[in-house]
Amino acid sequence: MQAYIVKEESNTLTLGFKEGDPTILQPLVDILNRRSNVALVRFVDPHPELSDVMIQVNVKKGNPLDEFKDACKDMVDYFSVLKS
Repeated sequence: MQAYIVKEESNTLTLGFKEGDPTILQPLVDILNRRSNVALVRFVDPHPELSDVMIQVNVKKGNPLDEFKDACKDMVDYFSVLKS
């Protein structure tokens, strides 16, 4: 799954995911929703033949890309308990 920036504004970031799997992306959306600086998270799952899966993150302040990166680190930590 390859991530790319679709649109970036001062407080909003839209990311696309080539061959995005909602099963993997939903925990990331959940983590973003729990972050205090995140105002809104939208998960867009259009028809697979027409467009890539997207996540839109809107923050109250700061850089939405930094918020997304921090949420990704939180997700890695969350799943790290699966290591043997």
